[in-house]
Amino acid sequence: LMEESTTNKRNSNNSSIAIKKESDENRSRNDIDDDDENSSSSRKPVKKHRMKDKKKKKKQSRNERDQQTWLVSNIRVRVITKKMGNQYFKEKGIVIDVLNNNTATIQMSSSSKQILDRVPERYLETALPKPGGNAIILTGGQYKYSKGKLLQRNSNHGIIQIYDDMSIQTKSLDDIAEWVGPLDDDMMY
Repeated sequence: LMEESTTNKRNSNNSSIAIKKESDENRSRNDIDDDDENSSSSRKPVKKHRMKDKKKKKKQSRNERDQQTWLVSNIRVRVITKKMGNQYFKEKGIVIDVLNNNTATIQMSSSSKQILDRVPERYLETALPKPGGNAIILTGGQYKYSKGKLLQRNSNHGIIQIYDDMSIQTKSLDDIAEWVGPLDDDMMY
Protein backbone atom coordinates (compact mmCIF):
# COMPACT_ATOMS: atom_id res chain seq x y z
CA LEU A 1 0.00 0.00 0.00
CA MET A 2 2.71 2.40 0.85
CA GLU A 3 4.41 1.67 -2.41
CA GLU A 4 1.21 2.40 -4.32
CA SER A 5 0.66 5.71 -2.56
CA THR A 6 4.28 6.73 -3.17
CA THR A 7 3.97 5.76 -6.83
CA ASN A 8 0.71 7.70 -7.12
CA LYS A 9 2.35 10.75 -5.57
CA ARG A 10 5.22 10.53 -8.06
CA ASN A 11 2.83 10.19 -10.97
CA SER A 12 0.71 13.08 -9.75
CA ASN A 13 3.84 15.21 -9.26
CA ASN A 14 5.09 14.30 -12.74
CA SER A 15 1.72 15.02 -14.29
CA SER A 16 1.46 18.34 -12.49
CA ILE A 17 4.95 19.21 -13.67
CA ALA A 18 4.00 18.24 -17.23
CA ILE A 19 0.80 20.32 -17.02
CA LYS A 20 2.77 23.26 -15.63
CA LYS A 21 5.31 23.00 -18.51
CA GLU A 22 2.52 22.89 -21.09
CA SER A 23 0.79 25.91 -19.59
CA ASP A 24 4.11 27.83 -19.51
CA GLU A 25 4.73 26.98 -23.16
CA ASN A 26 1.22 28.03 -24.13
CA ARG A 27 1.57 31.25 -22.17
CA SER A 28 4.89 32.08 -23.86
CA ARG A 29 3.43 31.23 -27.29
CA ASN A 30 0.52 33.53 -26.60
CA ASP A 31 2.90 36.26 -25.48
CA ILE A 32 4.88 35.87 -28.69
CA ASP A 33 1.70 35.92 -30.76
CA ASP A 34 0.51 39.01 -28.90
CA ASP A 35 3.88 40.65 -29.45
CA ASP A 36 3.75 39.80 -33.15
CA GLU A 37 0.25 41.21 -33.47
CA ASN A 38 1.14 44.38 -31.58
CA SER A 39 4.51 44.85 -33.20
CA SER A 40 3.38 44.07 -36.73
CA SER A 41 0.72 46.72 -36.55
CA SER A 42 3.16 49.22 -35.10
CA ARG A 43 6.03 48.18 -37.37
CA LYS A 44 4.29 48.88 -40.64
CA PRO A 45 4.17 52.66 -40.22
CA VAL A 46 7.69 52.65 -38.78
CA LYS A 47 8.95 50.66 -41.76
CA LYS A 48 7.26 53.03 -44.20
CA HIS A 49 8.67 55.95 -42.27
CA ARG A 50 12.17 54.44 -42.38
CA MET A 51 11.90 53.85 -46.12
CA LYS A 52 10.89 57.49 -46.64
CA ASP A 53 13.84 58.61 -44.51
CA LYS A 54 16.22 56.41 -46.53
CA LYS A 55 14.90 57.88 -49.78
CA LYS A 56 15.31 61.41 -48.43
CA LYS A 57 18.85 60.68 -47.22
CA LYS A 58 19.75 59.08 -50.53
CA LYS A 59 18.39 62.07 -52.44
CA GLN A 60 20.17 64.51 -50.10
CA SER A 61 23.45 62.63 -50.35
CA ARG A 62 23.15 62.57 -54.14
CA ASN A 63 22.57 66.35 -54.17
CA GLU A 64 25.46 66.92 -51.77
CA ARG A 65 27.69 64.69 -53.86
CA ASP A 66 26.78 66.69 -56.98
CA GLN A 67 27.63 69.93 -55.19
CA GLN A 68 30.90 68.64 -53.69
CA THR A 69 32.68 67.90 -56.93
CA TRP A 70 36.26 69.01 -57.18
CA LEU A 71 36.07 69.24 -60.96
CA VAL A 72 36.38 72.74 -62.44
CA SER A 73 37.15 73.95 -65.93
CA ASN A 74 40.74 74.77 -66.91
CA ILE A 75 42.54 72.28 -64.69
CA ARG A 76 44.81 69.47 -65.80
CA VAL A 77 43.71 65.95 -64.87
CA ARG A 78 44.91 62.40 -65.43
CA VAL A 79 42.76 59.42 -66.46
CA ILE A 80 43.23 56.67 -63.86
CA THR A 81 41.20 53.83 -65.37
CA LYS A 82 41.34 51.67 -68.46
CA LYS A 83 37.55 51.88 -68.82
CA MET A 84 37.96 54.89 -71.10
CA GLY A 85 40.33 52.91 -73.30
CA ASN A 86 43.89 51.71 -72.89
CA GLN A 87 45.25 54.58 -74.98
CA TYR A 88 43.97 57.11 -72.38
CA PHE A 89 45.13 55.28 -69.25
CA LYS A 90 47.49 57.57 -67.25
CA GLU A 91 47.26 60.24 -69.94
CA LYS A 92 46.74 63.89 -69.05
CA GLY A 93 44.04 66.19 -70.33
CA ILE A 94 42.39 69.54 -69.64
CA VAL A 95 38.87 69.87 -68.28
CA ILE A 96 36.88 71.86 -70.83
CA ASP A 97 33.44 71.65 -69.24
CA VAL A 98 31.92 70.22 -66.06
CA LEU A 99 28.44 68.75 -66.28
CA ASN A 100 26.01 68.77 -63.37
CA ASN A 101 26.26 65.02 -62.64
CA ASN A 102 29.97 64.90 -61.70
CA THR A 103 31.13 64.27 -65.23
CA ALA A 104 33.41 66.32 -67.40
CA THR A 105 34.42 66.92 -70.98
CA ILE A 106 38.18 66.43 -71.32
CA GLN A 107 40.53 67.45 -74.12
CA MET A 108 43.42 65.03 -74.03
CA SER A 109 46.93 66.44 -74.20
CA SER A 110 48.20 63.76 -76.56
CA SER A 111 49.04 64.60 -80.16
CA SER A 112 45.52 63.70 -81.35
CA LYS A 113 43.86 66.29 -79.02
CA GLN A 114 40.97 63.84 -78.67
CA ILE A 115 37.91 65.07 -76.76
CA LEU A 116 36.34 62.69 -74.24
CA ASP A 117 32.76 63.47 -73.27
CA ARG A 118 30.97 62.56 -70.00
CA VAL A 119 34.01 61.26 -68.14
CA PRO A 120 32.99 60.45 -64.53
CA GLU A 121 34.90 62.22 -61.77
CA ARG A 122 35.92 58.87 -60.26
CA TYR A 123 37.91 58.07 -63.44
CA LEU A 124 40.11 61.16 -62.96
CA GLU A 125 42.68 62.58 -60.59
CA THR A 126 44.30 65.99 -60.44
CA ALA A 127 47.60 66.56 -62.17
CA LEU A 128 50.09 68.71 -60.28
CA PRO A 129 52.19 71.51 -61.72
CA LYS A 130 55.93 71.63 -61.43
CA PRO A 131 57.29 73.97 -58.75
CA GLY A 132 56.90 77.51 -60.10
CA GLY A 133 53.78 76.56 -62.08
CA ASN A 134 50.26 77.87 -61.68
CA ALA A 135 48.03 76.00 -59.26
CA ILE A 136 44.49 76.20 -57.92
CA ILE A 137 43.15 75.14 -54.53
CA LEU A 138 40.10 72.97 -55.13
CA THR A 139 38.67 72.34 -51.68
CA GLY A 140 37.74 73.87 -48.41
CA GLY A 141 37.62 77.10 -46.60
CA GLN A 142 38.56 80.66 -47.36
CA TYR A 143 40.98 79.80 -50.16
CA LYS A 144 38.73 77.49 -52.19
CA TYR A 145 39.29 78.16 -55.91
CA SER A 146 42.17 80.53 -55.17
CA LYS A 147 44.93 80.57 -57.73
CA GLY A 148 48.59 80.87 -57.01
CA LYS A 149 52.11 79.65 -57.69
CA LEU A 150 53.26 76.26 -56.45
CA LEU A 151 56.44 77.08 -54.55
CA GLN A 152 57.36 73.63 -53.33
CA ARG A 153 55.93 70.15 -52.99
CA ASN A 154 56.80 66.92 -51.26
CA SER A 155 55.09 63.54 -51.21
CA ASN A 156 52.14 64.78 -49.11
CA HIS A 157 51.78 68.56 -49.29
CA GLY A 158 52.27 71.49 -51.59
CA ILE A 159 53.09 75.07 -50.64
CA ILE A 160 51.23 77.66 -52.68
CA GLN A 161 51.59 81.44 -52.74
CA ILE A 162 48.13 82.89 -53.43
CA TYR A 163 48.13 85.61 -56.11
CA ASP A 164 45.33 87.72 -54.55
CA ASP A 165 46.84 88.41 -51.12
CA MET A 166 50.33 86.88 -51.51
CA SER A 167 49.70 84.60 -48.51
CA ILE A 168 51.39 81.23 -48.26
CA GLN A 169 49.17 78.15 -47.90
CA THR A 170 50.15 74.55 -47.28
CA LYS A 171 47.63 72.11 -48.75
CA SER A 172 47.37 68.39 -49.35
CA LEU A 173 48.32 67.37 -52.88
CA ASP A 174 44.77 66.02 -53.28
CA ASP A 175 43.42 69.56 -52.80
CA ILE A 176 45.39 71.26 -55.56
CA ALA A 177 45.66 70.98 -59.33
CA GLU A 178 47.54 72.56 -62.19
CA TRP A 179 45.71 75.64 -63.47
CA VAL A 180 45.89 76.14 -67.25
CA GLY A 181 43.31 78.91 -67.65
CA PRO A 182 43.72 82.69 -67.52
CA LEU A 183 44.82 84.07 -64.16
CA ASP A 184 42.37 86.97 -64.16
CA ASP A 185 39.39 84.60 -64.53
CA ASP A 186 37.10 84.99 -61.52
CA MET A 187 35.47 81.70 -60.66
CA MET A 188 31.90 81.95 -59.44
CA TYR A 189 30.98 78.70 -57.64
